[in-house]
Amino acid sequence: MLYLVFHEVAVSFKLKLAISITAFIFLFISLPAQANPVNSLTIKNESSAELIQHPVQVGRLFLQGEIPQFPKAVFDNVPMTTQADIKQRWPDGSVKHAVVSFVAPRLQPNVLHNVSFTNQSSGNNTTLDTSVLLDTGFDAEIVIKQGTKTKRASAREMLTNGDFSLWTQGSVVTTFILADHSMERKYDLGFDELRSVRPIYHVAFWPTTGDIRVRYIGENINTETLQNLAYSFDLTLNGSNKYSLTTAKTHHYGSRWTQTFWNNPQEQKVSIDHNLAYLKETRFFANYDTSLTIPELQLDNWYQTFLSRDNELYGSGLWQVAMSTTGGRSDLGIHPAWVSAWLYSGDWRLFEVSAKQADLAANWSAHSREGDSSKTYLREGNTQALGRPVSVNARPSLWLYDHRNLDITHPDDAVIRHNTNDIGWRYWGREDAWSDDIAHRVNPYSALYALTGDYWYLEQLQLWAATSAMEHTSNAIRGPNNMAGIHSEIRGEGRGFRERVHALLLTPDNTPEKQYFTDITYDTIALWAGERSIALSELQDHPAYQYGLDNPVAVSPSQFWQPNVAVNSSSTPHLFTDGMLDVKAGGAPWMYSLFRASVGEAAQMGLPTQPLVDWSDKLLTSLFASPVSKHAVGAYFIAVQSSDEHYFTWPEIAERIPVLEQLIAGGEGIAANTRVTNVNHGYPTLAYASSTYLNSGEQQQAVHQWLKQNYYSPQINNFANNPQWAILARTQNSPKPLAGLTPVMPSPAVRSNPPGGAGGSVSTGGSSSDDPIPTFEPPEHPVTIAASNDVGGAYIYLDFDESTTNSASNLVAETEGTVTYREGRFGSAIYFDGTSYLNLPDYEISPPYTVSMWVKSEQASRSWPGETFVLADGSRSGACLSTPAIRYNSNFELAVKTVAACGSEYQGKVEGFAFGYWQHITLVVEPESTSLYVNGENVGATIGIQNASTTPQPNCLFIGAEQSGDCHSPGKFYRGLMDEFRVYRRALNPSEVSRIYRVDPNKAGDSELGAESDITDGLISRIDFESDVVDSVGNSVSGNAPAIVTGKYGSAGEFNGQDSYLSVEGLHIAPNYSVSLWLQPSGTPSWPNPEFGIIDGGQSGACQFIPYIGYRVPDAFYWNGNTTQSHIVAATGDCSNPMFRSGSLLELGSWHHVAIVTFSNARQIYINGHIAEDMATRVSASDNQCVFIGAKQIGNCTSPTSFFSGLIDEVRIYNKALTAEEVTTLASLNEVAY
Repeated sequence: MLYLVFHEVAVSFKLKLAISITAFIFLFISLPAQANPVNSLTIKNESSAELIQHPVQVGRLFLQGEIPQFPKAVFDNVPMTTQADIKQRWPDGSVKHAVVSFVAPRLQPNVLHNVSFTNQSSGNNTTLDTSVLLDTGFDAEIVIKQGTKTKRASAREMLTNGDFSLWTQGSVVTTFILADHSMERKYDLGFDELRSVRPIYHVAFWPTTGDIRVRYIGENINTETLQNLAYSFDLTLNGSNKYSLTTAKTHHYGSRWTQTFWNNPQEQKVSIDHNLAYLKETRFFANYDTSLTIPELQLDNWYQTFLSRDNELYGSGLWQVAMSTTGGRSDLGIHPAWVSAWLYSGDWRLFEVSAKQADLAANWSAHSREGDSSKTYLREGNTQALGRPVSVNARPSLWLYDHRNLDITHPDDAVIRHNTNDIGWRYWGREDAWSDDIAHRVNPYSALYALTGDYWYLEQLQLWAATSAMEHTSNAIRGPNNMAGIHSEIRGEGRGFRERVHALLLTPDNTPEKQYFTDITYDTIALWAGERSIALSELQDHPAYQYGLDNPVAVSPSQFWQPNVAVNSSSTPHLFTDGMLDVKAGGAPWMYSLFRASVGEAAQMGLPTQPLVDWSDKLLTSLFASPVSKHAVGAYFIAVQSSDEHYFTWPEIAERIPVLEQLIAGGEGIAANTRVTNVNHGYPTLAYASSTYLNSGEQQQAVHQWLKQNYYSPQINNFANNPQWAILARTQNSPKPLAGLTPVMPSPAVRSNPPGGAGGSVSTGGSSSDDPIPTFEPPEHPVTIAASNDVGGAYIYLDFDESTTNSASNLVAETEGTVTYREGRFGSAIYFDGTSYLNLPDYEISPPYTVSMWVKSEQASRSWPGETFVLADGSRSGACLSTPAIRYNSNFELAVKTVAACGSEYQGKVEGFAFGYWQHITLVVEPESTSLYVNGENVGATIGIQNASTTPQPNCLFIGAEQSGDCHSPGKFYRGLMDEFRVYRRALNPSEVSRIYRVDPNKAGDSELGAESDITDGLISRIDFESDVVDSVGNSVSGNAPAIVTGKYGSAGEFNGQDSYLSVEGLHIAPNYSVSLWLQPSGTPSWPNPEFGIIDGGQSGACQFIPYIGYRVPDAFYWNGNTTQSHIVAATGDCSNPMFRSGSLLELGSWHHVAIVTFSNARQIYINGHIAEDMATRVSASDNQCVFIGAKQIGNCTSPTSFFSGLIDEVRIYNKALTAEEVTTLASLNEVAY
């Protein structure tokens, strides 16, 4: 018998919950010989009291054709007034999924009540006037508190203002989703201008019984307002307190919380038999072995274990909160083990465990809701993304919540985390240990939504699936442009795909979310198939499939899904037999089993993944055809490839499996997960479960039958205790709920430009009939493009504005191959098609010089040795380059290769080089160093150019290709747009590079570098270090003066890092102020003194006064292995959150402009004219007695310490907040006034 009960444990007494019932049925035109189970369920009240007029709300799926119009519930053979809110229909129009609601007249104690379903012509979906609920006096409030401050949100106010949508509506029950996801965010709560907490209410009103069920939700997931926020709160319903969190706890960004209460609570214990034998025929649920019965002792054990854990709000319950924790855990099956037990038993205790566990899981930072109204959700049309789960179409380059999004996410896509020291939770976790991981992703929600129809569980599933789609931004992971492929560990691919498929399966029809999950699910299938050249006719034209064909994965003879997982033999000798460590790569068969089960389940639902299953089965069939023991499927890890890149056969693999004889025996001496008796997460169990999805071929069925006879049947009693992998092969054909979907193919993302001005955003793909940009056929002979001299100080200037005539200049760029012109960053740009390039045959250059260009690149190819494309390349002799080359490769790294050591590795790599939008690249070459800039930022200096001639030599320069010899043999061609190509016969400084990047597109090519005017308005202190150390505004200066040396402008102060500092006295620092200075660090802070003081207004205890600027050694967040770099930190003026910092790392020996701009409620750090950090904070005025320059001060005007080592020039303090334009001007001045 199967049971279910809706039961709450949020307070000490049991609360009444609407019973939610769902079943999934598919009726097909010609029934097989074996009839399907009857579509019915049973309800049993296991409490001691009779329940009268009891609300019942259920979600149910129906077989195709069974319910043509609307379902009606028949309770103990009596038709009920039934409300049916249809969520999905079959292609023939019959009901597939509906939320079904009725009022059960009575539930007698310990009496089994039967519920069946029949057709009716109406769903009874009349509209309820909100006044009916308001007239009851209804109100619910979320009241958050921080110290003495209180903020509240009223559900009644939302309802009155019409800020709601309807999940169910009709005469039986109306469910209001009360929320404001607009840009106005009228009800969002918080104690600063971010207001990061969004209150949401799900209110179900049963007018005939007067029952009201309220689910309270607090979420901190708005992409625009993310921050950690500590608060306590009260929940009230109709003036009565329902719950209080009395001790403030941190609500972490990316997470939610929920609590549910009724207006008229009563104790209940109701179990429902959902008829799993019927549900599995729907193909929504796996084909579970429903002959099993879970013993009562096991059910009670789950319940008692749950009650013994911390299952209150923010508690962990049964979860392993560090999701990436390894081991055979009970939460890692298709569903968690307790959910599987609930599916089998329906027991009210297991439902309570499953529901509460699902609520607690919202504490993971696995959610993100779009908060920008300018974003578009889908690939076609103009559906607004605002308020929906985050979308790869809205933010194509976003790597969500991982700290690396600061480095490789395009600024238009970035999601900023304010006021928090939390770092990328995906990999390093939060301070409370809750961390997400796609490789260990659990599934709390899909079954609960399917069987309750509760919108909370659906939205949770959608939010999780949408967030995991942003797992990585690299093209190698997700595919180019705005695709959403999945690449992880094999288990991560399987579990991430399963979650996405379940979200697709359950999302209601005709919603943008349905199309979105269709699109990104097909992206993954197409990419995987293309990478392995798996025939998939319906997706052969999908761009992800074509991309996969161009970027294939290595294929081993056994067709291991990932055959090249590197093995460190020095750290994993236990994986292989002694003396057999000639292993370069290996893999985990059990991970492969998890993956095969996920794509196999998707195939049975109707997605085109069976070819992936068929491709992967060779790992099993090749083992079974070999002389090796079949028990080898239970190995933890196997060798796949030798150090000389030989792929092992199964006999060779067997030689490298330790204690194989124990695997054969299933003995106690081996790890628990390799034992046949382990049905929770045992590797033999996983191999068996995945074999149920093999096709009907003779070899495949022989594998399945052997695994069933040896691993499943002998352990049947163990599977009855834990049935999460108790799956049987399907023998019946039935309609598939996901068959016939139509994905929208991805196209190159149309991107706005990075900061610095507007520019072209036209796709670089092939032209169309309505393309307004003219194209040109390949010329019969090279076409010349004029290279103008001395434009803005340039030695070479190619503007590519469709110039096809020879110039009087001695420098002429000859085109080779097909050249077309398209809309560019400025006017027109040249398009390289992957076979064309430019040649400057009379090019003369030697250090120092600078190369500058705008590029809008298409994806890299892996067809070339070294997997490399070239943007600009000097001539070479053998492996030696006479000038540096700029390249990007298929690992999506922009790189520079110098001539320091001929044939040396690339230097100055920039990971995550993005495609599909304009980016500015500058290479500054000096005799002793080479620096690469991207979008105006120095991304790293490379090694010096050794043996480079300082005398210009007539040579040639290839643009868009590599030259294999001296001015001949082009190869590795660039594909994409290029504009504004310039070469300067000097090394531009960082400010000049920034000016080129930020130049107005309407003024391209005719503006001199450098700003024209100084900024003096609002200046209250200035020290310029010209001949003497004085404040030119007149403030008193004391201290141990630095030496005067050559500076950025004229002279600078040389601070010795030991005792030199300055003290400026008598300043009044208002809330709106700015500090600007130039610095050239010569030393790096180190522990135990990890910080140099640059500007310091003093401190009291741990409270740092303003202004304060420091130079800090890298920590765990910013550490990049380079001991010559540190970052800038600043004080906030808020003692509760004293410091914030810039991720920009500063190079020793180079000048950097640093500015701090402070408003009354925010602070900004600028590095070299670019905003590097923006933080909301409280800022107060301060009558500083003194401001130290070049050191920190302990107390106020006392005890200088942490002395700065390096040069400082042009220190300025303003009594206003400088604009971004003014900061850029200060960072770009050619000269200053004295």
